[in-house]
Amino acid sequence: MEARDSRSTLSRTRHNATEFDGQDTFFGLVEGQEKELGYFSLVELQGVRGPMGLPIERDLHWTPKMLAEIAPEMFSEGAQP
Repeated sequence: MEARDSRSTLSRTRHNATEFDGQDTFFGLVEGQEKELGYFSLVELQGVRGPMGLPIERDLHWTPKMLAEIAPEMFSEGAQP
């Protein structure tokens, strides 16, 4: 699966979207305190503000990658579900 990236400025949370329903719901890898696959909402992302009140922004210079490149520990043989 190929991922697209967005992140909160000055935050350590990244949302790597692999799917979008065209309306509000994404599926992908969320990297915060832990890495996990799941669903997240565009409306919720648009409402999030970082420590200095700055919104989440899309990383325009990020190149798409396979999820196995971003989180190899989650996709290697023997990885825990």
